[in-house]
Amino acid sequence: GEPISTGIKVVDFAADPTQFQNNAQFSLAGSGYVNMGAYDYTLVEDNNDWYMRSQEVTPPPPPDPDPTPDPDPTPDPDPTPDP
Repeated sequence: GEPISTGIKVVDFAADPTQFQNNAQFSLAGSGYVNMGAYDYTLVEDNNDWYMRSQEVTPPPPPDPDPTPDPDPTPDPDPTPDP
């Protein structure tokens, strides 16, 4: 849901990082993020552990209607209707 500073830990490097080097690489397939409604989640490494972190997504504004429909039909109807 809402933005998380630390993130959701998804990989816990249990070994002592001062004695072991963690060269593991993880990534999310495709776009590199997971969209869950109003939030995008990315996968980030922090101190040998891996976290899902969120950021709020601002949807793009809807496009302006273009062109504005003309209220009069073109071409003129034939025969002209009676009001």
